[in-house]
Amino acid sequence: MTAHSHASPSSNGKTVTGRALPLSQMTGETPPIDVLLPEFQKFVETIARLRAPDGCPWDREQTLKSVCKHTLEETYELIEAIEHDDNIAIVEELGDVLLQVVLDAQIGRDEQRFDLIDVIRGVTAKMIHRHPHVFGNESASTAKDVKVHWENAKQQEKQRESILDGLPKEMPALARAARLSEKAARAGYDFPQREMLFSKLNEEIEELQVELFPAGIPEFPPASVEAEIIPDRSIEQAEARERV
Repeated sequence: MTAHSHASPSSNGKTVTGRALPLSQMTGETPPIDVLLPEFQKFVETIARLRAPDGCPWDREQTLKSVCKHTLEETYELIEAIEHDDNIAIVEELGDVLLQVVLDAQIGRDEQRFDLIDVIRGVTAKMIHRHPHVFGNESASTAKDVKVHWENAKQQEKQRESILDGLPKEMPALARAARLSEKAARAGYDFPQREMLFSKLNEEIEELQVELFPAGIPEFPPASVEAEIIPDRSIEQAEARERV
């Protein structure tokens, strides 16, 4: 290992190599700008080169829609690396996710729709607006207070009528249901006591029975198969009912 190739220890015994300085010797709240900017510029220029007329045929033919599946796949791989607490894998998968962001931005630039500067400016402005307790005059002493500020700012930005708005339709059914529950709880749709929860569940079950079986429940229990319930669609319908 040379003087310019230090390693940073990982919690699972693995190391991240190729670092100019170990993290323990770095000062400040952000990476040193004289190292970060050249590295980031080189990366952006690399992606632009791949998309150039004499670049990589595969990269050149990609569109925003064609790379969607890769973005999702890389995100899942990052989650897996984090779950395994593997620093080497986390660094690699973070790089792959960053690649998707920069590639999408380069595609946008090539199509004269937007570019990486728009992306960075937009997300910076969003973070400032959604943290008024840091950059403004609001106060937040707990993480719960922060979530309230976040959702309020988000509704203002998107001009949403309901706190349940804004979840992607492409989200898996169970994940979507969980996020809807979180949003509803923050809006006060919560049941601190078990009895209240079961009472509400019984109410919803009765409404579901009427909707699925207007003529009464059949004597055999076909459940969702006989009723031809599609999980994703049923969650969308439940969400729509809560908006009324």
